[in-house]
Amino acid sequence: VAVVEGVGHHCCEYMTGGLVIVLGKVGYNVGAGMTAGIAYILDEDQTLERKINTSYVKVRALKEEEEKELKYWIEEHFRATQSPWAKEILENWEKFKSLFKLVEPLE
Repeated sequence: VAVVEGVGHHCCEYMTGGLVIVLGKVGYNVGAGMTAGIAYILDEDQTLERKINTSYVKVRALKEEEEKELKYWIEEHFRATQSPWAKEILENWEKFKSLFKLVEPLE
């Protein structure tokens, strides 16, 4: 499990398992070569679908149980780092939870 607050280009490139949570912006080519695992990515500006590598991954909204898992890991990230950004997200969870998208490999 990795919780990060932003990434450049090629996020989750060649990912073969695990969980990545991105609390900030991503560059282009998200998920190139991704064969397993999932990523929860904050999509505040609604541009994620234009940035994914559609040859390998798809984007969808989170299910309720996934929202719970995501919140748990953000809480853990906050406990470990005292991140002001994680705190902002948690304090405004009702606003932010719908801005996260799940990225997963194509079937």
